[in-house]
Amino acid sequence: MNEQLSSPYRVLGIGLSLILLLFSQIVSADTVQSYVDRIAQDKRDIAAYISLTEAQIIAMDQKGAEKTQKRGLRYAKANTQKLELRTLGIRVWAMTDDVKKALREYRRGVRVKGSDQFSALHLEMARIFFSQRAFEDAEEMLRLSLLADDMSNEGAESLLKRLQMVERAIAITKSEFAFAESINRAAVAHLLSQELAVAQYLDLPKAVSVGETSDQGLTDYQGLEFASDILATHRLNLRSFRITNGAFQPEKAMTRGELALLVEDILYVKLGISRTAFIGSASPFSDLASNDTSFNAIMSSVTRGLMQGRKDGSIGPRELVSGAEAILVLHSLKQILKRPVQAKKEILS
Repeated sequence: MNEQLSSPYRVLGIGLSLILLLFSQIVSADTVQSYVDRIAQDKRDIAAYISLTEAQIIAMDQKGAEKTQKRGLRYAKANTQKLELRTLGIRVWAMTDDVKKALREYRRGVRVKGSDQFSALHLEMARIFFSQRAFEDAEEMLRLSLLADDMSNEGAESLLKRLQMVERAIAITKSEFAFAESINRAAVAHLLSQELAVAQYLDLPKAVSVGETSDQGLTDYQGLEFASDILATHRLNLRSFRITNGAFQPEKAMTRGELALLVEDILYVKLGISRTAFIGSASPFSDLASNDTSFNAIMSSVTRGLMQGRKDGSIGPRELVSGAEAILVLHSLKQILKRPVQAKKEILS
């Protein structure tokens, strides 16, 4: 395995930090104290050590979690308890971006009997390798995690899918957005305008600005890194990028449903596809109502192979879309726009 990894936790660490910060508000002092009291009454209460370590990780108390995990290992006898604590140890060192110490915890865990059947140990290390963009190592950890779990291992399957998506996105564009857990409207505008140059296939005349100070009411783009891309996208007058009270909302993260609306708008402008074709039909997805604002757009994207549902029957219309997925969807859209006229007509049928 590669121990000389790139800058710490650029991808997964950001998302985990936000999640942990939110959960830190939930972990009350009383909850932590209850585990402390249990340990005071019985220093061999391993379940209390495990729960306390988890609570301290959620509360972002790295030093406390490190101390509790080490003390728990001192008294742990059962192999499953040792493996749970070693897995938590990986998470503890992830909090300080110390990959070497996390890897040390993993290797010590691997030496525990039964580690080959303890999927969480390998998955936790896979997350670190993934965040470091050490994809080969991450894939190996995910392979071990999936082999260790006879039942469904949703965590490993989800991460493997995302890893493969990132690798495909990197093959298309070298953009750093491929690694992002979520992508905002300004970044999507940049992808449309520069990285994937979708606009050149729309056959639209360049709009003339009514004044750079207002630009048809747009007020929140000047001075931003992707200001010119926001302006260019705004001038395309796409329904999904229309402004409200002058606000383009460049920092607003995009959901899968919103990305589908953007795809539908572009297909409508270029090919004249129907934006109501699926209205009135039943939804094939458990989390997408047939009267949802994005229903027709998602169905248009799915039927054209631009988006896919999941094994559990959901599609996540309100989930934030990752940079990699946005790149892949827009790249596939670009391929449709580039097809000969006859092929385009076939798409409409």
